[in-house]
Amino acid sequence: AAVGDQWSVAITPIFHNTIGNNAGWGEFWASDIPLVFPKSTSFDWTQFYVDVTVPEGSKSLSVRLHPLGRFSGTVYMDGLEIKKVNEVTDINEQSALPSEYSLQQNYPNPFNPTTVINYSLPVSSNVTLKIYDMLGREVRSLVNTQQNAGTYNIYWAGTNNYGTHVSSGTYIYVIRAGDFYQAKKMVLIK
Repeated sequence: AAVGDQWSVAITPIFHNTIGNNAGWGEFWASDIPLVFPKSTSFDWTQFYVDVTVPEGSKSLSVRLHPLGRFSGTVYMDGLEIKKVNEVTDINEQSALPSEYSLQQNYPNPFNPTTVINYSLPVSSNVTLKIYDMLGREVRSLVNTQQNAGTYNIYWAGTNNYGTHVSSGTYIYVIRAGDFYQAKKMVLIK
């Protein structure tokens, strides 16, 4: 069923290039993110996770919750938590660039709730780093961009491409950079 045919609301992160309650608030980016949940006649809580990339130039954030489509009823928003998660950190400062491609074992492993994946690039490369479940289904795309030579640390908080926390189990992370391809296993324990 499409959004609007089910009970659904949207959470809208709104980024501003100013701080404070001045005219217009300097809003420069907003996007409705639909949250769809089953119709319920009892008092139930549904937990949602939303990952949003903060646009460059952002100085403040506001959040709006509003109904979509045919929604009727009452929604309570409780425990709104905003966390800064830097999945890609800067290149490690080293005196020499790596001489070969490498993918290190994640640490900690097993992990809960976050792990770090480290890799090195000897030359500028188009890099993809993806996480798959044991059935080969893509769980999360962490990197899909051109990167300069260097060593990178990627943090994964155990969420899928939709921001939902994944279940305990074994996952495979795969890097592709130029002609380099390597995969390793990691274990999430809850």
